[in-house]
Amino acid sequence: MKVALVALNASYIHPNLALRYLYVARIKDCEVKLFEYTIKDDLERISQAIKAFDPDYIGLSTYIWNAPLIKKLVLMLEPYRIILGGPEVSYDFDEWLKLPIYGLIKGEGEVSFWQVIKGEKEVAGFYQKGHEPKISYAYTPLAYLESLESPYYLKMDELNKDKRYLYMETSRGCPFKCSYCLAGRDNRLRYFSLDHVKKELKKLEGISVKQVKLLDRTFNANPQRALELARFINELKVDFSFQFEVVLTTFDDTLLQFFMNEAKKERFRFEVGVQSYNPLTLEAIDRHQDCDMLDQKIKMMVKAGLILHTDLIAGLPYDTFASFKASFKRLFKLRSAEIQMGTLKLLKGTPLRTEYEKAGYLFESETPYEVVATPWLKKEELDQIKDVAYLLNRLYNSGLMRDSLDKLDELGFDVFELLLKGRAYLKRRKQVQIKDYFLSIYEQIKTLVFAKGLLLSDYYRHFKERPAPLFERKDYRYLYPVLIKQGLKEHELYEYSLIDVAYKNDELCLQLVLYNHKHELPTIYYLNEEGRIR
Repeated sequence: MKVALVALNASYIHPNLALRYLYVARIKDCEVKLFEYTIKDDLERISQAIKAFDPDYIGLSTYIWNAPLIKKLVLMLEPYRIILGGPEVSYDFDEWLKLPIYGLIKGEGEVSFWQVIKGEKEVAGFYQKGHEPKISYAYTPLAYLESLESPYYLKMDELNKDKRYLYMETSRGCPFKCSYCLAGRDNRLRYFSLDHVKKELKKLEGISVKQVKLLDRTFNANPQRALELARFINELKVDFSFQFEVVLTTFDDTLLQFFMNEAKKERFRFEVGVQSYNPLTLEAIDRHQDCDMLDQKIKMMVKAGLILHTDLIAGLPYDTFASFKASFKRLFKLRSAEIQMGTLKLLKGTPLRTEYEKAGYLFESETPYEVVATPWLKKEELDQIKDVAYLLNRLYNSGLMRDSLDKLDELGFDVFELLLKGRAYLKRRKQVQIKDYFLSIYEQIKTLVFAKGLLLSDYYRHFKERPAPLFERKDYRYLYPVLIKQGLKEHELYEYSLIDVAYKNDELCLQLVLYNHKHELPTIYYLNEEGRIR
């Protein structure tokens, strides 16, 4: 018997762990082949490759980002026996059963999928047209998964492993019940054994991956376990980082002190879901957090040099444009490494989707079910938030203009409005270059005496050779003899350097930007007006 396991991933760097679990759980005497593509690949080419394999069954991994394509692929693969699985078909799946499929699995499929292949009559979570199982949702015993070949180090994944994320999980389920999240539906928190997790982590030594992303919904749900794993990860001989979700308000002091004082700062990246500071909103989505404590811990971790990715969600109940903007301003002042501003997606199966449907709120009927407007937030206001999020990613999260925006915030500028107006400025241009991003902010602050110096302090450091001038540049080559006397090489100054204004330590000064023949990022020296290095 032949089985095709098919994934249409969001991008190449995001491998599909679910199908790899199905692959290692495969039954004997069954030829199994994984067909892994992205949502940008041609469906006709995909269907032809699957048909050439001529499988007896086809498993399709389905989620919000590939659902429309999966529907098309199902029609292209008729009359093959197709089994769907994944979060998108685990709730409100009547429409899926109208497609020419053999059936779908609600829940975890590592056992149920292969029971269907073997022809067993009653399978947990397996729905067919006109048939509902006795057990509506499938769960896989984690001890069984531990007994299988590891899905993380398959031979098929050896090529270009260093260019892709490696997804791992140390637990399944979530202890919280946020009404917008599917994880809250699975409130049964289950852990893989520590011995198993450590064994899998240890195998990372000697290989290279882009980054390890732990899929645990709350890494620190069990603080003592989290500390033990964090210490283990910290001692691994690897050169990449680990990213995981945490709830900072439940971080105990021991765990916090470990990350701040003992851990290798570059080894860990923390996803911190703030979502909103509006108390009415937090209550409505069943999210209980002490916002003052949250701020305090973010500040402490950022000050200690830890890398935090913080999230806000636009479109939540009771969140107005003004309250969302207030949340942004409060979060921005904490200076986390990244601030993600997403729009609420009303996933099937979440309590919040049910509430929104009953109240007639506007959201997309097709995936990804993004909110369009709410009683508290107009479409035009939500579009403005999206514009700010766009420019926030390009100017702040990317580091392109991070220092400038931080300084402008310190000086009392409304960074939200700067980004909003900056986006409007960029939309008027047919083609956007790096300098246009800087000019979009400059147009709003150009009356400041130090405006050019502030932006140029960010501008030059991102290039590996002398860039086009952002503003008209004065000729400072008369300072070269002074610099040569201070030990700088004459040929490097004339061939690879430039001098321009800068803003450093709250003062206007000059900067010597020294590029090199290796096309590396420049070395920057700050000078006084006489050319003396400060």
